[in-house]
Amino acid sequence: MARLTIGMTKKMTKGINIIHWTGLCIALLFSSLSQAEVDASTMTYARIGEIHSINPVDRTAIISGYRYSFNGVSGYGNPTIKMLGGFSGDYGMLQPGMKVLVVFRSSRWTRIVESMEQVANHVAIGVSESQ
Repeated sequence: MARLTIGMTKKMTKGINIIHWTGLCIALLFSSLSQAEVDASTMTYARIGEIHSINPVDRTAIISGYRYSFNGVSGYGNPTIKMLGGFSGDYGMLQPGMKVLVVFRSSRWTRIVESMEQVANHVAIGVSESQ
C-alpha cells in the first residue's frame, strides 16, 4: 500500500511541476508581448534593408542584421505589406534576399513593423530618402 501511495505522489508531483512550468512559460510570453506594447516608441523610422532570414513561428525576420517583429505593437497586429509593383502582400510572401523599405517603431527587444514595401534590387541599403 505504501508503494502505491509513493508512486501516485511522484506522478502527481511530476504533473504539478509540468503545470507550473507551462504556466510560467505562458506568463513570460504574455509579459514579453505586453512589454513590447509598453516600451514601443511612438515615433516611426524607415530603413531600406535586405531580408536575411524569416521565422514563421514567431513572425519575425532578420533584415540587414536587425530583428523585426510582424506581430504589431499589441502583439496581434498585421502590418501592411506591399510587393514590388504595389501589389498587396503578406508575411508568407516574404523571401530571404528581397530588399524592402521597412517603416517600424522601436521597442526594447525588437523593431515592430508598421509597414513594409518590397523595393527593386538596385536600391541602396540604408536610411530611406524620406528620413
